[in-house]
Amino acid sequence: VASDEYTVKETNSTHKSVNGKCLESEVMSSTSYDPVGISAKALTTQFALMYGKEGFPCLSCDERYVKDRLGGHRVPVVVPERVLHVLRRGGLFDISTTEDYVWFANPEAHYSVGALDPSNAFLIQAALEKVNNALIKVGDNTIDSSNVLLVRSSHLFGGVTPVFSHSFMCRRNRKNGKYYLNDSIFSSFNEQDEQAKIRLIGFYIVQQHHSNDKVLIQYLGNDA
Repeated sequence: VASDEYTVKETNSTHKSVNGKCLESEVMSSTSYDPVGISAKALTTQFALMYGKEGFPCLSCDERYVKDRLGGHRVPVVVPERVLHVLRRGGLFDISTTEDYVWFANPEAHYSVGALDPSNAFLIQAALEKVNNALIKVGDNTIDSSNVLLVRSSHLFGGVTPVFSHSFMCRRNRKNGKYYLNDSIFSSFNEQDEQAKIRLIGFYIVQQHHSNDKVLIQYLGNDA
């Protein structure tokens, strides 16, 4: 299924694009020709057998984005666009839906700030104080610690060796407004300075705020 090549050579030495639709992909993607998606589900099953549950089909232009948004939980597998359409119909989620599933769907992977050891709980509370100072100055609602949950890194990385990434430290659930912090945040710090840790945690939270730009500017300005 996967291919880094976007053309295939035919017997007459001409080249044909494999990105565009073909008869097979149109039939497999069609609710008219395949109302229940049997053929699409069969291809999706075959994809899982080939690449495992971590394999994530995507276009080559989205490969880096998949790594940034899904971390080690999914491994990008580049496929042609017509194959991607069939796999989506077969039940494989897009990036946004998969990201929500990884971060928010399993309540057993979540725990509250109150369950942290006192030193780490203090870091979160101090970071929220800085964030809330910025929110007040821009006239926005503050964030209570009850709206911050930790996500076990063992769940986020799905058994894959964790790789530190600034873009994989925090997510905001648009449905419930809560912030979810990757708990590897506490073991990932190179800084020994407590204030540096607090600023960084606050920065991760602010990045996910729905009023990102103005709050981020205020937050960074407060720290200047």
